[in-house]
Amino acid sequence: MGKAPREIQGIVPPKEKLGTNGFPAIFPYDKTGNLTINFGPKENSFFTTTFDTTTKSYALTPRKDWPEGKYLAILTTRDKDGNEITDKVFFDLKAKNLKQVPDNQYFKIITDKNSYQPGEQVQIHTGSAAPNTYIRVWIEKNHQIIDEKLIKTDGNYHNLSIPVNEKDRGGFAIHYTYYAFNDFIKGNKIIEVAFPSKKLQIETLTFRDKLQPGQKEECRFKIKGPKGEKVAAEDVSLFI
Repeated sequence: MGKAPREIQGIVPPKEKLGTNGFPAIFPYDKTGNLTINFGPKENSFFTTTFDTTTKSYALTPRKDWPEGKYLAILTTRDKDGNEITDKVFFDLKAKNLKQVPDNQYFKIITDKNSYQPGEQVQIHTGSAAPNTYIRVWIEKNHQIIDEKLIKTDGNYHNLSIPVNEKDRGGFAIHYTYYAFNDFIKGNKIIEVAFPSKKLQIETLTFRDKLQPGQKEECRFKIKGPKGEKVAAEDVSLFI
């Protein structure tokens, strides 16, 4: 599992003067140059296995005790000439029950879903690995701030619940700011609350495509709503 520190702001002592271990000890939430993700030695790996490469794929199933965060998977094999081949891939592991902010992340804010319906609750998870800093969150509905939260960070996620009602159709906004270590972050998230679909399903009940001259034809159709529910005019008849 890795560490994803923040982008550094302003002027700091050169990393080479502080040494590889000295810089992160003094600036644990900063990064410079190409220092983006730090992974420990292979001895600290969470999982090691071997498998037959003649199979098309291998399913990696994380264990329940693996913490949330960014991981590095390394595959090593040899070709027919004995040359070693190595491939690497990064992946993110997300926990169902969010607790600690992973990978020493400087700031994190996420929602549990991408879109919502009236009667549901928007679950906001926000926090920072840096303790004793502050996150401020505003809830805006219908162009008005209806609620404001001030959160003191402690390394864990803090959860906020926002009820969604019928008046929220069309969506609303969450604004946030975070300040620490001479750095300021601000942004917003748009919460999507879709309008009900007006798309109808039309089913042909009776129809004949061959008629005699002067013969009348009656076509019957069944009309349903987007979820299959009955509409006011369930059967429609068309006389030709």
